[in-house]
Amino acid sequence: MNRFPTALTILAAVAALALGCSHHNVHDTRAVKVGVLTCKSVEGTHFSMLVHSSMDFECVIPHAGIQDRYRAQAGVALGVDTHWRKSETLRFSVFATHAGEPAGFLAGRFVGARASATLGVGGGAKVLVGGGERHITLKPIALSTSSGVGVSAGLAHLTLEAL
Repeated sequence: MNRFPTALTILAAVAALALGCSHHNVHDTRAVKVGVLTCKSVEGTHFSMLVHSSMDFECVIPHAGIQDRYRAQAGVALGVDTHWRKSETLRFSVFATHAGEPAGFLAGRFVGARASATLGVGGGAKVLVGGGERHITLKPIALSTSSGVGVSAGLAHLTLEAL
C-alpha cells in the first residue's frame, strides 16, 4: 500500500479546503454579488516548464458604474501543464460585504487547485481563495474555456494588479 498521497488526493484536499473556506466566508459576511470578473489571455504570453506555467491576462469587472480593469497572471505553480494554448478565458463571480467597492479592490494573489483539458476547444475549473481585501471572495469555482492542445492539473495561482 502506498503511504504517500497521490497528486490527485492532494488536489482534492486543496479543493475541499478552498471550497470550505470560501463558502464559510461568503455566508458569514452576508456577502453580495458585486459582478463577474472576466479575464482574457494575452496572445503570446503562455510560458510552460511542464511543472510550472504562467499566462498573462487582461481582466475587467463592471461594478458600481465603472469598468474596473486588471492585469493578471495565472497558471500552474506546481503540477503538470502540457498545454499549448492559443487563448483562454476565465470567469469568476465576485462577492463582497457591500456592492460599492472602489476601483482596484480585487488586487492581490489567489491560490488553489486547477484541472483542465483541451483538444481544439476545451475547458477546465479552478478552485481559488485569497486576494484583495479580507472581505472579498471569488466564487470558489472558476470555469475556463480555451483553445489549443494539452492537459493541466496542480496548484494554481492568479495574481491581479489594478490598472
